[in-house]
Amino acid sequence: MNFNNQTAIRQKQILYFTILFVFPIFFNLMGYDFKWNEIKILSAPFLLLSMAMLFIMLVAVVWISYVRHYFGDSLKEHGNFEKQWRIRVAYYSAALLPFLVFFTVLLLIWIWRYDRFWDIWKMYAIWRYPQLIVVLGIFSYVLIKNSTWALAILKGPSTVDRAVAEDKQAHAEEKVLPQVSLQLNELYDHILNVLGATIGPIYRDMIYVRFFDIVGILTRKSGYQLILSDGSMIDCPNILKKIIDLHLGHWMVKISDNYTINMLLVDWPDYSKGLQLIMKEPTLDGLREKLSEAEIEKMFKIGTGIRTREIKNFLEKKEQLTLQGWDTWVPLR
Repeated sequence: MNFNNQTAIRQKQILYFTILFVFPIFFNLMGYDFKWNEIKILSAPFLLLSMAMLFIMLVAVVWISYVRHYFGDSLKEHGNFEKQWRIRVAYYSAALLPFLVFFTVLLLIWIWRYDRFWDIWKMYAIWRYPQLIVVLGIFSYVLIKNSTWALAILKGPSTVDRAVAEDKQAHAEEKVLPQVSLQLNELYDHILNVLGATIGPIYRDMIYVRFFDIVGILTRKSGYQLILSDGSMIDCPNILKKIIDLHLGHWMVKISDNYTINMLLVDWPDYSKGLQLIMKEPTLDGLREKLSEAEIEKMFKIGTGIRTREIKNFLEKKEQLTLQGWDTWVPLR
């Protein structure tokens, strides 16, 4: 998903509007055997039913968002088919079954006093439960493909704590690794070919992204947008400050009025062709997933004057640059 794409934002809004407002109306209007209930939409009973269903669907999207955050990147990892199949089954089960139990309890409390208890229960079992399963199943699937669409109000302390603990452990392990003496033009290839890294972006619990997957920062009047290795763009007003706080600011060089680029991804030593910054080919291939050639060319066009000097200033410190920090997790929020 291109986070900078207004169409994608509109699609997210339509998805939530449909689930929270359109579906409750449809759910209460459509009766058994595809027959419409004879009930006025603006009547008090129908509005009450729709509000109740809206609350129930809100509980559903909050819960499924929580489950999506909990499973994190495991749903997007490529590996053994059987392992991925088990993860998907576990995800859909965790997303849907607890909510269906919750809905069933509310339903039984509501219909228990009616003489037509079994008829109502049969109607729900045959018609309305499948509606819920299909709609929420589609919603769960959409969150796999577009994980940032999940509501951020519940992330679960266990996932956040795990992220922090793993981050500390990663930094602890990083300190005991033997230092490798590499030239600036060797760092990128060493990360991919020796350390076995892949072009991402790779997230941690949807709230961190690996520094190696940050291609650059686009400066707009409204603030900063982070450009990731697949061409995705995320609004991150404080991203430059966060990178500097992580002691990685020396890698980020402003090459034009609008673009600041991660120099770790540049094809050294021949870093430019005219006024065009030359990037490593795997990085360009990743950007092509969501950006056109014209957009990529514009991103890496070097501004005249001060921008060229800033690259030269960066090169003056190249002997001090190391692998340290390439896999640091940078917070998106």
